[in-house]
Amino acid sequence: MSDRIPRVASGTYAAVPLRKPLGDWQAAVVRMASLDPITTEIVRMRCAVYHDCKT
Repeated sequence: MSDRIPRVASGTYAAVPLRKPLGDWQAAVVRMASLDPITTEIVRMRCAVYHDCKT
């Protein structure tokens, strides 16, 4: 088994000018309810791969 190298260094944050717009965008995405179940599952699986989740 090999050790994984983090994609982003611990303690890395978005630049100050991007924090509010990024937070607003993320909140809008979470509130979305109009995607079909298949697209929702594809996005969930893609995010799990990106974040190294085992779900």
